[in-house]
Amino acid sequence: MTRLVGAFILWLVLVSAAVAAPAQRVAGQGPAASASQPVATAEKISDAERILRLEDGIESAQQELEKLKKTLDAPDSEYARAKAEFTELDDRLKALQDRLTKAPVSQSVIRQGDEDSAAATQAVAGDGPAGAMSEADLAQLREEIESLVEQRRLARERFDLAIEADAVGREKRAALEQKLAQDREALARLWTPDAPTSRPVVSTDSAAEAIT
Repeated sequence: MTRLVGAFILWLVLVSAAVAAPAQRVAGQGPAASASQPVATAEKISDAERILRLEDGIESAQQELEKLKKTLDAPDSEYARAKAEFTELDDRLKALQDRLTKAPVSQSVIRQGDEDSAAATQAVAGDGPAGAMSEADLAQLREEIESLVEQRRLARERFDLAIEADAVGREKRAALEQKLAQDREALARLWTPDAPTSRPVVSTDSAAEAIT
C-alpha cells in the first residue's frame, strides 16, 4: 500500500513537470523574439525632400523681398511723405524767422517799447525805411512763427518714427537677401554635389528655415 501511494505521488510530480515545461519555453521565447526585432529609427530626410523644401523657401522669401522693396522704395512711402512734410515746414520756419530778424520796423513800434527794446529794434530796423513793419504785422508774423514751431515739432516726431521704421525694413531686406543667397547655394550643392563653393558650407536644414 505504501508503495502504491509513493508511486502515485511520483506520477503526479512527473505530470506537473511535463505540463509546466512547455509554458516556460513559450514564456522564454517572448523576450528573445522581441529582442531580435529591429528597433525602428527616425526616417532620414532625403535629398528630394530637401530640394523641395529649399525651393518652397526660396519662392516664399523672394515674394516677401519683392513686396518689401516696393514698400521701402515707393515714392509715396511713409518715410518719403514724412521727410517731405518736415523739410517743407523747416524751410518755411527758417524763412519767417529770417524775415522777423531782418525786417525793417516802423518807428511807432520803437516808441512803444522800453529803451532797451527800442535800441535793439532800431539796430535792426535802421531809421525805419519805407515798407517797415507795423506792430500788427509783427504780431501776426510772431503768431505764424509760433504755429510753425509746433507744426515742425510734430512733423519731426513723425519723421523720426518713419526713420526708425525704414531702418528696420532695410535690415529685414538685407536678412532676406542673405537667406536667399544661402538657400540658392545649398540648392545648387544638392543638384551638383561636386561643385566648388567659395562660401562656408551651410546646413540645408538650417538654410531652409524661415526668418522669424
